[in-house]
This record gives sequence, structure tokens and C-alpha cells, in this order.
Amino acid sequence: MEVVNSSSLANLDPRIAERRRSVYEQDSKRRRYRLAAVATLLLIVAASVGVLYSPLFSARTVVIDGAKGKYWSSIMRVSGLSSHPPLIEINAHSVVSRLDTLPYLASATLQRRWPSTVVLTVTQRVPVAAIRYASGPWATVSSSGRIIALHGLAPKGLPVIYASKSADVSVGSPVGSGFSAALSVATTVERDRVDNVQEIHLTSNGEVQLVLNHPAVTVELGGAHHVRAKLTAIETLENSNLLVKGEVVNVSTPSVPVLSFS
Repeated sequence: MEVVNSSSLANLDPRIAERRRSVYEQDSKRRRYRLAAVATLLLIVAASVGVLYSPLFSARTVVIDGAKGKYWSSIMRVSGLSSHPPLIEINAHSVVSRLDTLPYLASATLQRRWPSTVVLTVTQRVPVAAIRYASGPWATVSSSGRIIALHGLAPKGLPVIYASKSADVSVGSPVGSGFSAALSVATTVERDRVDNVQEIHLTSNGEVQLVLNHPAVTVELGGAHHVRAKLTAIETLENSNLLVKGEVVNVSTPSVPVLSFS
């Protein structure tokens, strides 16, 4: 751009000099307007960022959906939401990753609701059996084989899987592949609400044996396949009053159950 000064204008035709002076002043005004607009925009952005980081837009309300009240404090602590961070700083992936470390949660999702609410939707792990090790505590375990909690006494309402060996177990740890057959059976029992199963045993050859409550009957289940058909065969015998205390029932072939006494 040409710079106009008084010495150059003095040697020009007055009309040309006036025109150049006018153009120069208009350019100067436009530059000032642009600078003022940029400054205003920066102030607006700074003010907006400041508001987003203010308590007005922090996680003042956290809704936990899907978990029992006794777990809320640990969920808040592990998620990092107990400090009520600004919503703009909350990383949903990081929060969910931290919640995945809680042994009693199977899944979690996070949703931000502006201006100041976070909704955590979680799914709790469902215990399908209690494992009784040769020594140590009782362990409630999920269908995936993850230990949900340890107990000093036998948990009520769950079939018991007896382990022949002791183990150093901890909350959140897997029980090992050796329990897969028993857990498959326990999962079917829990899902289908079969209330009559009291104990689940693994035989030396890896097959599954059940002990029923009423009457006290031992069931040779065989492998952990066609479990629903095998349980249906047991229920049919029970409803027909064909089960007698002390009896052994082999339903490894569910269409041809075999009854005997030990």
C-alpha cells in the first residue's frame, strides 16, 4: 500500500492529493474497525470460556441411574465427579474407563445435560453363584467369572459352587477357566429362576453335578451343554413326583433320564 505524507502531497495536483488523503483516511478507519472487531471477538470468547468454567456450568447435579444407593459414594469417588468439575472438562471416555474398574459394574455411560447436570447410567453385575473355596471367604461371582464381592458367611439365595482347592482371591479378579462349566450352569439357573438348585459341583472329569434342595437329590448333569433341556427334564420328574430323597438322577442325555440310588 502506498504511504501518503505531506511532502508528497505538496507536489501533487490538489485534487489528486485530496483524493489520496481521503483514501488513506478510509483505509485507516477500516483498519481501526477491524482491530476493534477482533478485540471485541476476543473479549467475547474470553468471557464465554470464563462462564463455561464458572460454577454455573459445573457438574452440580449428578444422577446415577441403575445402581443401588450403597454404591453411589464409590461411583462418585471413582468417576471424579464428586469435585463437581466444569462440564466442558469432563471426558466421558475417561470417566467410563475408571468406572470399569469397579467389580460390581458391568457397564456405564455418561451424558452431559447443560448447564449443570451429568447422568451416569450403569448396569450392575448380577451374581449367579457363590463359590466356596477350600479355605478363605465365600465369593459371589458373575456369569463372566468375575468376583463381585467376598463374604464371611454363605450368601443367601444363590447356588453354591464348591472348589476343591484353596485360592488367593480378591474382589474384581477372575475365578479362572476351571469354573467355566459350573458358571455356565449357574447362569442358566439364575436366568431361568430355578430355585431348587442348592449346590453345583465339578467332578474330577470336568462334568457338572447338582444337589437339589427338596427333595435332596443328586443330579448328574454331564457337560455344560443343553443345560436348559436337562433342567427341564429334572423339573418334569419333580412335577411328576418321581424324585425321592437320596436318589441320583442322570440327565446327561435329557431325553432319557436315569434314576438310581447311590
